[in-house]
Amino acid sequence: MYKLGVIGGMGPLATVKFYDKIVLNTEAHNDNEHIDLIVLNHSTMPDRTKCIIEKKDTEFLKEINKDLEILEKIGVDVVAIPCNTSHYFYDEFKNFANLKIINMIEETILEIKRRGIKKVAVFGTLGTLNSKVYNKYAKENGIEVKELSLEDKKTVMDIIYKIK
Repeated sequence: MYKLGVIGGMGPLATVKFYDKIVLNTEAHNDNEHIDLIVLNHSTMPDRTKCIIEKKDTEFLKEINKDLEILEKIGVDVVAIPCNTSHYFYDEFKNFANLKIINMIEETILEIKRRGIKKVAVFGTLGTLNSKVYNKYAKENGIEVKELSLEDKKTVMDIIYKIK
């Protein structure tokens, strides 16, 4: 068995749903067959979209670095971060600690490829959409990302922030 560390709170409901999926999809016949898991619900994490748009990367990176250091000290083997926008910084924060960090964006694109899908539309925050964080991995895997109109991007952003 291994320990999974989760840096959550971006938003809290996404973290809850992620945790729920882990529990419901773990082959376990009793409590002690589940994955040892630690969740840091870091809700005060700087807004990722704002950091990207205002080019204040260091605000976010400083905070996530602290969380990765905590998880490394606790002895976590693997880290998951259930926040699309935060993965804009993946190449930087994967070097902060000697931990395997799951790349949620890459894993999503690989699953899309496994399903034989060739064209997708991404619904996300303006930080996710404008940074084209999905496009890099989609292009590498022969998948086309359909660009949303500015109006649609704003509508999706409003919906996300009303939920958050």
